[in-house]
Amino acid sequence: MKKNKKIIIYLINALLIILIGVSLWLCSSYGRTLVSQRAAESWAGESDERFAQISCFFSINADVDENTIFSFRNNIDKKLIEAGVEPKTEGENWADAYSAIGSVEVEGESCAGASHLYEVPNNGNEAEDNDDPV
Repeated sequence: MKKNKKIIIYLINALLIILIGVSLWLCSSYGRTLVSQRAAESWAGESDERFAQISCFFSINADVDENTIFSFRNNIDKKLIEAGVEPKTEGENWADAYSAIGSVEVEGESCAGASHLYEVPNNGNEAEDNDDPV
């Protein structure tokens, strides 16, 4: 009877190890399916030039606004210069983009409604003169 319990415990442990391995494999393969997180591969194409991509995600409660983004950009520029990267013209050493989520309510004479809003503003690396309403 004691021997049967040991065999059952060994089988359960083996099954758990297999499940952990499968879970780790699924997690790593899931990351490769997010096309938005593989832009550096696309930028490089067939060339030998190296590219890198960094993604930052903030919680919904994070106090991040446009000034925070601009400060972040300035810090990156300063660190690149400190590291010896010669600045080309403004915005050519790197590119960025950010998005924000909000909501909008619209009311008119014949209807009213509300919707979630996903905003992806200009990345700030180039001047954009656009007076068109959004």
